[in-house]
Amino acid sequence: MKQHVLLAALAAGMSLLLAACGGGSQEPLSREQQYAERCALADAQKDARRLPVPTGEHCLGRAHYALRDMQRLQPTGGDGPRHREVGVTVWYPATQWVGGAAAEYLAPEIAQILAANLEGLEAAVFDVRTYSRQEVPMASGRHPVMLFSPGVGSLSALYTSLAEDMASHGYVVVAVDHPYVSGPVRLLDGSLAVNDEVDPELLFTSSHVVVDDLRFVLDWLAVRNADTAHLLGGKLDLAHVGAYGHSYGGSAALQWARSDARVLAGVNLDGSVFGDLSGSWDFPFLLLQAEHPPSEGPDPTIEAVWSARGSAAERMELAGMAHNSFTDTKYLLSQHKGMLTQELAAALDLGQGDAAAELSRVRQLTREFLGRYLR
Repeated sequence: MKQHVLLAALAAGMSLLLAACGGGSQEPLSREQQYAERCALADAQKDARRLPVPTGEHCLGRAHYALRDMQRLQPTGGDGPRHREVGVTVWYPATQWVGGAAAEYLAPEIAQILAANLEGLEAAVFDVRTYSRQEVPMASGRHPVMLFSPGVGSLSALYTSLAEDMASHGYVVVAVDHPYVSGPVRLLDGSLAVNDEVDPELLFTSSHVVVDDLRFVLDWLAVRNADTAHLLGGKLDLAHVGAYGHSYGGSAALQWARSDARVLAGVNLDGSVFGDLSGSWDFPFLLLQAEHPPSEGPDPTIEAVWSARGSAAERMELAGMAHNSFTDTKYLLSQHKGMLTQELAAALDLGQGDAAAELSRVRQLTREFLGRYLR
C-alpha cells in the first residue's frame, strides 16, 4: 500500500513538473527567467548584458533625485560658490506587478565619459539591463534603510548588482553620488559635475564633506518619510539604518557611523580610512577587505581604527579579490568574449578570480552581516 501511495505521489509530482515546463517540450526556467517573468521584465535569456539576478523575493523599483543642501556651500569644483548638491539613487522593494519603464543602467552621456579613456569599456557599460523598474509603487510596510557611498571617481550605478540584491531582500538602498568626488553627477540644473582628475589632496580635504552628504540625505529621507504623498512616504523604517560603501565610500560609511547614532551598523568594502582616526568606537561594523600583496604591508589607517574597535566589529579578507572586484565592472567586462584580458584586469585592479562568484560572495556577506542588526 505504501508503495502505491508513493508511486501515485511521484506521478502527480511529475505531472505538475511537466505542466510547469510546457509538457516536457521546454527546458525549465533559469533563475534569471523566473525573476524576469515574475516581475514583468524582458526575457533574461535573450539579453547577455544583464547583471547577476537578485537573490531575494521582491521585485524592484528605482528612483533618482538631485538634492541641494541650503545649509552648506560647495567646497570645491564648479564655477563659483554655490550650495552643496548631491545625486541620490534609491532602489527599493516594489509591488509584484510593475508597469513602469525599465531602469537604465547608465545614461549614455555618463557612460561615454566613464569609457572615454579606456578602450572597450564603452561596449561593456552601454545597454546593460537592470532588474529594476523606474518609480513604481513601493511594497507595503516599512523597510530598513541602507545608505551607500561609492569610491572616488566611481558612481553608485557601478554597484547596481549589490544594491539590487539588497533591495530584493526588503531593504531600501539609498546611494549618494558626491559631486567632484564621485564620477559624473547630474545636478539640479541638468548639468553634469565631472571629476576630471583625482587630486590626492582632495581625499583628505573632502572626507568630512562626503560624511556630511550622507548625514544630509538621511535628514532628507526623514522629511520625505513624513510626506504620505511621496513615493517614499511612510515606507521607511528609520529606526533601522545602516551604512556601507566601497573604497573612499567605505571610509565615509565608517566615519559617519562613528559620528551619528542613527546608524546601527555598517560595512566598509576595502576602503582606507580618511579623516580623524582617533577615538574608540563600539558598534557593529564589518571591514570587508580585498586580498593585498604581502609586499604592501597592512594599511595603517585600517590598523588604527581597528585597534580602537569594540567587540561588535568584524574583519575579513577575501582571498583572490582585488580592490575593484566589488564593482559591476569586472562582471560586465567578462560578459564580452575576449574583452577581459589579464592585462586589462591588472590595469583596472580587478584581479583574476571569477567575477560572478566574487560578486555573489560580497552580496551574501554584506547582506548577512547587516541583516543581523537591521532586521
